This record gives sequence, C-alpha cells and structure tokens, in this order.
Amino acid sequence: ASFSSNMYLLESDGEFAVVDPSCDFARVVRERPEVKYGTRYIIVTHAHFDHILAIDSWREATGAAVLVSEIDGKSLSDSYRNAYQLFLGVDRGYHGSYTEVADGDVFKLGSESFRIIATPGHTGGGISVLFEHDLFVGDTVFAEGGYGRYDLPGGDYSTLMYSISRIISLGKGIRVHPGHGASFDTDELKCFFRI
Repeated sequence: ASFSSNMYLLESDGEFAVVDPSCDFARVVRERPEVKYGTRYIIVTHAHFDHILAIDSWREATGAAVLVSEIDGKSLSDSYRNAYQLFLGVDRGYHGSYTEVADGDVFKLGSESFRIIATPGHTGGGISVLFEHDLFVGDTVFAEGGYGRYDLPGGDYSTLMYSISRIISLGKGIRVHPGHGASFDTDELKCFFRI
C-alpha cells in the first residue's frame, strides 16, 4: 500500500476486517468483490496518516465499524497528532464515527474472533490485534529488532519496550505482522530484545 505501509485483510466465513486501511477500497474490491458486503470492521492499530490513508473510502463503501483506542481515536482528526501536518504539510484526518476499544476486548468475525492487546509507545494508544495465531502490531515492532519511533506525539520509549515485552510474552507460534516490512515469529524477537 501507499508509503510502504502494510494493510491486512482478516477473513472468516465471508466476513472481513481490514487492519490499517492504507490501500484504497476501490483497488481492493476489484480483486476481492466480496469485501463490499462482508467487511464488518476497520481496525486502526494507531492513528498515523500512513495507516489511515484510505479509511474514508473503506468506511463509505462498507459502513463497517472503525475500531481504535480511546487515545488514538482523538488523534484521527488531528493533523498534528496523526502526523499529516508533519510529513505532508496538510490539514487532514478522519472525521467520521468510531468505536473505542480497550485491552482485552474481543470481537466476533465469522466463526472466529479477534482480541485487542494494548501496545502503546509508538503512539499513546497503539493496539495490536490477535487473530488465531496471527498478531497485527502496527508500528510497535518490526523484523530484525526494529521498532517504531517514539519521538512523535504520544510516543514513549519505556512504554514501547513494555509493549514489545507483552508481544514476546505471548509465546511461541505467533506470527507477527508489522505495519511496514516483512512478517516474523515472536521467537525471533527474543534474539533482539532482553526485556
């Protein structure tokens, strides 16, 4: 997707959830027409511009519920906090409705469910999404020991390290899908972080 941001589509029994909608809905629906009527959720791991670029197109086309943490929900419409102003010099944001989520919340998707895990540090209200054995972490942590910057509004280094330790503590067999770059296993993180 745009700005080298990863967007993910979760699917169970014809129902979908899109994680970090950075790719325009029209482009996706050409390849997957079933998302038009099956998308139930639009999940925002954190409210930075490169992860919400296409949020309006998804919301308008599907009417799906936008899920975001309370803290980052307030940043969606704030061009300073969502970094549109900083990186692109424009006053832009998402001004539609959203549903606030918190650590431990569980949502049904088809015959399965996904769980919200609070992973702040890159932003004040970053979340990760655990769906079966797949964890979608936004910009909390990347392959080979990389992690999200913490010098933007709401960022905090020690909080970020704690969030990474929570991800590691999920144990073996979890595939981690970051907001940028390649996916990896939780086991691989242990080589890079002693926390």
